[in-house]
Amino acid sequence: MARRLGVDISDASVEVAEVSDGGKPSAVALGRVEIPSGLVVRGRVADADKLGKEIGRAMALAKPSRIAEKEAVVNVPESQLFSVWVSTAVKDEGLPMEALRAAQSAFPFAIEDLVIDFTTIRGAKGTRDLFVAAVPKDILTPLGKAIQAAGLAVSAFDIESRALVRAFGVVPKPGEATIFLDIGTRTTIVSIHDSEGLRATVNVAVGGETLTEALAIKLKLDQNKAEAKKRAAGLDPTSEGGKVFLVLQSEIQPVAREALALIESEEKRLGIKVGSAVLSGGTALLPGIAEYLGAALDRPTVVGKLVASLPSGTAGLQPLIYANAVGLALRPKSESLSFLRKIGKMEAAARAEGTAPEPAPAATRPAKRPGQPKEAGAKQKIIMAVIVVVWIAGLVGGTIWYMKTRTGELSGRRQVTRPPPAEVSSQILTVQFDAVADTKPPVADGAIPGTLLETVRTAEKPIEPAEKRTEEARAAGTVTLKNTTGNAQSLVVNTRLLSAGGVLFRLKKPATAPAGGEVTAEVYADAPGAGGNIGPSRFTIPGLSVSLQDKIYAESAGDMTGGVREVGFVAEADVQRILNALREDIVRSAMEVWALELPAGQILVPEAVFYSIASSELPQGGAEVASPKVKATSKVRAVSLDAAALEAVGRSALELPAEQASVYVFSDWKFIVTQYEEDTGLVMLTVTARAEPG
Repeated sequence: MARRLGVDISDASVEVAEVSDGGKPSAVALGRVEIPSGLVVRGRVADADKLGKEIGRAMALAKPSRIAEKEAVVNVPESQLFSVWVSTAVKDEGLPMEALRAAQSAFPFAIEDLVIDFTTIRGAKGTRDLFVAAVPKDILTPLGKAIQAAGLAVSAFDIESRALVRAFGVVPKPGEATIFLDIGTRTTIVSIHDSEGLRATVNVAVGGETLTEALAIKLKLDQNKAEAKKRAAGLDPTSEGGKVFLVLQSEIQPVAREALALIESEEKRLGIKVGSAVLSGGTALLPGIAEYLGAALDRPTVVGKLVASLPSGTAGLQPLIYANAVGLALRPKSESLSFLRKIGKMEAAARAEGTAPEPAPAATRPAKRPGQPKEAGAKQKIIMAVIVVVWIAGLVGGTIWYMKTRTGELSGRRQVTRPPPAEVSSQILTVQFDAVADTKPPVADGAIPGTLLETVRTAEKPIEPAEKRTEEARAAGTVTLKNTTGNAQSLVVNTRLLSAGGVLFRLKKPATAPAGGEVTAEVYADAPGAGGNIGPSRFTIPGLSVSLQDKIYAESAGDMTGGVREVGFVAEADVQRILNALREDIVRSAMEVWALELPAGQILVPEAVFYSIASSELPQGGAEVASPKVKATSKVRAVSLDAAALEAVGRSALELPAEQASVYVFSDWKFIVTQYEEDTGLVMLTVTARAEPG
């Protein structure tokens, strides 16, 4: 049986998997090493020789035995990947040139600086969907050298999200799709796959380290303790008093927001239904994270399970960590996308014939904003780089993978389709651009003035128990102790009272029946069960002498109840579901009030809502509860923007002469929040709007 090797390289580690593909796939050997910090940063290799040694070490330490394969499928760092879909009717021989044209139009690099490859899938009648992918040469070349330094040859470079689908054996039905969330050390790759393959992917700068760092800062812990608390409590709202949950919830929300935005975009573009979600990566093992993200995405969400069986002698290994490496090793030899084809030579030949596209101009990336530390009280100034996307209404544009980093940098852009300038003022346009809003004066250079709205609200919701059962208990009620003698009578706790029907009860507390008077007292049944549920009755007190029993006695005017009770048990998933529903109710009510009170000239950004729980009352998952409910007091913050300033940026994004741009009126604003910095008040946004002649 043939064996294949997959090598998965991240910023923090190297995983290797040797897989046998005979019949049911099985992993023959698995290896992993953590690599020195800084050796690989966002997919960029700092020292190829040192990385080669780490790859060799992972192969040597593999279990149950070292790996001796000499050829490997290696992952492309998805944080450095650019891709675009193009619908085309060209024949096979024209595909390389079509791919080059698409790359030149869509990617912010000169073609000669990229390694480009492509593949096709079936499109609409008479067309094919051309998937064009590219990686900067200065990323892929050192990676290839590291593989060579490890004594290996590269059989193919492959995309991580494609590898995951193979690793988990997920095959969506026609017309359906699955969204994958691969939560890594520093980033999360969110990708959508249908029955034809990879359709879209976005890289969110949130990973396991992000969560640990947030816990360390907000709970004032060292890194080791923060990591331990993260693994133990995760997103379980009932663990650690909910403190860990509150911190991690805030950090993981950008992943959910980006996933929902991608789902909405692809369902509309492809006419498919994204029906489920699959989690992978070490962070996917955190308690409660699948339940939390499932509720946030409103879709069944599971942690992926390897389709390949594990080798003996690997007890204690976490299979999920090796998912990418296993998926790489399972790559079929028939797949064409490998980043090894020299389509650049075709481009050079075409250029000599005068048929190739002109060289792309040098692309300017959006400027990164300075990071911490910064001067006390000083505001970071922003140079806002506007990345523009314009579609003509009715035309079908391509889609492009893009990465939103924690600094608001956009690493890719969409394909631009534009009519001749003379015609544009009569067209309805959709414009998309990146912008920065500033909610704290003084407003940073180039930012849109904004206002931070804030309110604190409390709400509660009942929970329907996941399971109910009846059990016996002790009936209880109230009696009146009557004393017709001339002397007070003291009765101790647990004094017996016998009903006329022969059911024995006892006093809950000591009581004294006054001479010639009466007093009320609480009683409970001596034995649990329905037998204690009796109606009004007269009780004798067997502990008194027979001569006193008809003079000192007890009577009940009401029923004794509680001999049988219904017990409910709450599931942890239900607690999380109700907590999410509470969040939606609180946010909705706050937004309704703000919409009514918003001053003229302001636009409310419904997507820029920041929610945190100040305090909560949560039933313990799996615990017995009588009337279960979830109660939360939450802080809700939202952003409104200066309408005139926002429209000015939108008008600039049209890239038209001022006279033509001035006739356009904007509507149907939509926003995606890519980052919010509480300390500076800065909000990074991707803005989409409809623009039509007024």
